[in-house]
Amino acid sequence: LPIVRCNPLLPEESVSHPVLFLKGEESDFVLEEDHPKILHHFPSAQIESIANAGHNIHADQAEAFVRSVTAYFKSIP
Repeated sequence: LPIVRCNPLLPEESVSHPVLFLKGEESDFVLEEDHPKILHHFPSAQIESIANAGHNIHADQAEAFVRSVTAYFKSIP
């Protein structure tokens, strides 16, 4: 089945808060070509890829997932 991409934000809407986008490098849910649109709507976003993980990063690479999330929250002032 094809992945249907929907964006609930209007073109002019954005979120200025810090946001972490984590993706598994083997997943096709967030593609490189999606990054500009993500950054348009979330200008303070950080986008990270977790090696050897699919869509279920927390299950595929639990330790790397926890490390990334923990480091991200520690980096927020």
